[in-house]
Amino acid sequence: FTNGAHIDSLDPASYNRWYDFLELFVAHKAPIENAAITRAAAPVIYQAAMGLPQTDLVTLPVDPVQALPTYGLALAAFEKTPEVTVDFDNGAGSSPTAQSTAGNPYSGFEEGFSSIPVPGTSAETWYLGPGGTLGDGLPASVGVDEYTSNAD
Repeated sequence: FTNGAHIDSLDPASYNRWYDFLELFVAHKAPIENAAITRAAAPVIYQAAMGLPQTDLVTLPVDPVQALPTYGLALAAFEKTPEVTVDFDNGAGSSPTAQSTAGNPYSGFEEGFSSIPVPGTSAETWYLGPGGTLGDGLPASVGVDEYTSNAD
């Protein structure tokens, strides 16, 4: 699952995983069969979806599953990947060609987990508080909360 309608759900790493899933579990084919076409189309797709300039080429990272020659090998490799992958610092990473353009859809790093909630963690509820704080208590007043990023 992804983070709602945010564009970061379309980042190149997620795109690869989604493509692999569709090829393996819907088309029942080895992802390598159409990987070259998918990779060639990626810059055009990202330019259209994100409104990037022609000079800003977003490419897909190397995907070991797409390099495997048979359906069976690709399926086995895909099934060994973590059930949950979290990409952190989206927009702060580098492309597969080591280019770093602020805001491009590459994560700074990623971690894999076996399930949600992540083992060893517990859920907490936080509320907006006065002066831009976060707290674990219900707000004292009822109404609309607002947040302005970079108010300067």
